[in-house]
Amino acid sequence: MSVIMAANSGGLVGSQLLRGDDAPLYRRGFIVCVCLLSFALAVSILQHFQYRLTNRRLAKIEKVDLEVSGGLAPGFRHTL
Repeated sequence: MSVIMAANSGGLVGSQLLRGDDAPLYRRGFIVCVCLLSFALAVSILQHFQYRLTNRRLAKIEKVDLEVSGGLAPGFRHTL
């Protein structure tokens, strides 16, 4: 349900970003879209490195003691 609501909200945002007075190039709208995509890419890259760091820590903990691993299943790994 929330996925459908999020997808439908794109129409609301799109009508404000891609205005008729910016036609035919829509510079403002495309600049905002590129900025949002760049931000999403940066967050994904940061999350990837955070997961790698967390997985290394989990591997070290599993070698020492399984009870300290925070209740995670043995062999659990974060993935993106």
